[in-house]
Amino acid sequence: MTLSLLFALILSSLLPLQSPEEFARADVATRRLAPSALPGLPAQVRRAIERRGCTIPQLSGKDTPHNAERGAFTAPGSIEWAVLCSRARTSSILVVTERSGTIVADFASRPDITRLQNAGQWGIIFSRWIGQATPENVGRLLTHEENRQLRVSVEHDGIHDAFVDKYSVVWYWDGKRWLRIQGSD
Repeated sequence: MTLSLLFALILSSLLPLQSPEEFARADVATRRLAPSALPGLPAQVRRAIERRGCTIPQLSGKDTPHNAERGAFTAPGSIEWAVLCSRARTSSILVVTERSGTIVADFASRPDITRLQNAGQWGIIFSRWIGQATPENVGRLLTHEENRQLRVSVEHDGIHDAFVDKYSVVWYWDGKRWLRIQGSD
């Protein structure tokens, strides 16, 4: 047995393992805000996501409300909100027009428990975050080898969808469907 393998075995035996029950408790305990708790969220957007029964899950350890972002996600000049909507502990990304509150997209649905991770001394934490990906960011990602097969003219924002410290993707509306572009991590 090599010294590095022996060290890895000793180290792994010192780290506490979390049980499925602990992950289930952490899922229930994840901080989820009512849409009214997000400052700056327009009334018509707030009403639309409230009608859906959404709460907005929050990254553990971050006090400022997040996971709702304004941008032009479906066309240049459009004014929309991308919101991480959690219902029955499953989150999806909603795209809502700012002016009318119309939900124009609902995709990337994942059980919230699949976006929990062991963070050592901080315990099990929720780690899904969404935000705006500017056209420059999207264009840069399209030059990466894993994305070169995608052919799209970038004219508006995308939606960054990250499992923090693990991986990320950017969702981009090409006029027909939401393209999944591999992130830079």
